[in-house]
Amino acid sequence: MTQHSTAGTQFQSQKFTDFPSMKEALIARKIDATFMNAPLAPKLVMDGVPVKIVYLGHRDGTALVVKNDGPVQKFEDLRGKVVAIPGRFSNQNIFLHRMMKQLGMPFDSLTIKEIPPPEHPSSLASGAIDAYIIGEPHAAKAEMEGYGRVLMRLDEDRLTGAQHRKDAALVASGKAFYNQPTKLLEYVLLKDVTRVSYTNLMPPKKDFDEIMDLAVELGILPKRIPFEDYVDTSFAPDLQTVDLDFDRLPGIEEAKSQ
Repeated sequence: MTQHSTAGTQFQSQKFTDFPSMKEALIARKIDATFMNAPLAPKLVMDGVPVKIVYLGHRDGTALVVKNDGPVQKFEDLRGKVVAIPGRFSNQNIFLHRMMKQLGMPFDSLTIKEIPPPEHPSSLASGAIDAYIIGEPHAAKAEMEGYGRVLMRLDEDRLTGAQHRKDAALVASGKAFYNQPTKLLEYVLLKDVTRVSYTNLMPPKKDFDEIMDLAVELGILPKRIPFEDYVDTSFAPDLQTVDLDFDRLPGIEEAKSQ
């Protein structure tokens, strides 16, 4: 259980390693809220599932990773290669196609393979894929272990501060959340504070409209629906004005002692 406000609100977290399982749990009301890739939410709405996006989990943080000693030096070098994505209804799938469109590459230039996010780094290391596009910390894992490098980062904007990032890495690395090595999450959060940002998390209509247009163009979504049909911005406060005291989070002292 995690206490995250002065009012003592509590929630119990549950870890999923793939989006289909998470989606089914949400539909079955086994979970009440979840983090998911943006295109999946409007797809659920179109399928009659009463869900809405209320907040962004983070901004930036998506990277395209290739083998350290491989021949790929620029995006165009991925022609004929196998690239892993976390799922058909993922931001990463749309970003990948957007890059191909911008560079005039046919959409069949790459072989795109859906793989659960935790398996992306090991698939690259074994040679089963030539590249993967994913959110953190799965991109940094290949970097830290020495067999992968970031070819490029997608959807960058920012510049924000690094307050509480080390404490956040300690808490999030625990078994209740990512269950990932603390050093890996510290690498993601502290090595480059612009790599993932946690401010300006109000769902942006302009960005979501672009995702919607691209998803329809690519056939990922069957039709365009209004922003208001799948987003409710009334839940999103201005995170930059909220006083977050990480020292009050349960588990922080335990994490610090490890």
